[in-house]
Amino acid sequence: MKKLLLIAPASQPWHHVGRARWFSGKTFRFSLLSLLTVAAETPDGVEVEIADEQLDDIPWDGDHDLVGITCMTAAAPRAYEIARRFRARGIPVVLGGMHPTFRPDEALRHADAVCVGDAEGVWPRIVADAAAGRLRGAFRQRPVGEVVAEIDSLPEPFFVFVDDSLTADLDYARELFAALRPLNKRWISQSTLTVTDDPSLVRLAAEAGCVGLFVGMETFSDRNLTSVDKGFNRVAGYRERVRCLHDHGIGVEAGIVLGFDADDCGVFGRTLTLLDDLEIDMVQISVLTPLPGTPWHTRVADRIFDHDWSHYDYHQVVFDPRGMTASQLQIGHDWVTNEFYKPWRIARRLARTATRRRGWRYLPYETAINAAYYGRVLRWGIRGYDPARCGESRSALLSLSGSS
Repeated sequence: MKKLLLIAPASQPWHHVGRARWFSGKTFRFSLLSLLTVAAETPDGVEVEIADEQLDDIPWDGDHDLVGITCMTAAAPRAYEIARRFRARGIPVVLGGMHPTFRPDEALRHADAVCVGDAEGVWPRIVADAAAGRLRGAFRQRPVGEVVAEIDSLPEPFFVFVDDSLTADLDYARELFAALRPLNKRWISQSTLTVTDDPSLVRLAAEAGCVGLFVGMETFSDRNLTSVDKGFNRVAGYRERVRCLHDHGIGVEAGIVLGFDADDCGVFGRTLTLLDDLEIDMVQISVLTPLPGTPWHTRVADRIFDHDWSHYDYHQVVFDPRGMTASQLQIGHDWVTNEFYKPWRIARRLARTATRRRGWRYLPYETAINAAYYGRVLRWGIRGYDPARCGESRSALLSLSGSS
């Protein structure tokens, strides 16, 4: 084993999006933590090359001994296409990531081996014998000293913690934040809103350089939250929790999901009103997507009408919701996105942030992310309208849905 190629595939419209000169996709780019971890786990003496299709071209003609591909569901068709081309040249392919973990039998039809679960700890064996391995789902933490030393070595003053919930372990978070404080860096990450249960932890995060958090609010319906086992996000408490973060100079990007069984056509207008009322700084609007291997996929299996994995990107409707048509869900999703990122709304949010006591801390990042989302709306032609205010027929809805 001399040369290893690791690939992060990208489906349309994400292919080469990071090369765009205007409204660059780089704003939404996170480090490829999974592939970087695999590269770090690769035994000494193996030359590692990484190709990210949002930015790079794949070196199809390279003399690689093994190809590793990671993918989520929406990129699975592209991953399988890439695997086919390399295997046609006699180069073995290992698939890993979320989708192959959920659908290993499917993935094995397109690869020589599948890594189910976390590659950390088993990758050296995979490299050695080209066989897939199973690893217990373990929650891992790097020693705080290692993390801080690496961050301190970065020349940039700003970075992103690629962590689904940086505050899941409160003791670890406190130790980490205290150690980060002297570095005088700025960073953003992800967390649940329960971080605000302890204002002293929020204060410590802010002192450590936190200027923004992505929080999965999911929905403004308690009934919906309970239906997907996320009752810990209580709608009534959102206002004070958001205010707590703002008071400490931390911007809030909310993740909102539309299309739950309790949602009807009124959900779109209600969602937009509450986003404005709660003074959310940025939002990522998604449609509920029944990813294979999840309980939701099983629950709505008889309502799924689209089995093209490339459409499972959280912005295309692939199943029939209960409270509206699939077309209404698509159009409403597009409308909320378009409305939230209209220039006048962006300007109002930025002006509001500028007047907050600590708003200056995250104003530059809020500006950049809002501008990038607006660019996405323009580039992809996201329009839509509020289905609750229109009486068009299903055929009219289909014809006017536009791109998402």
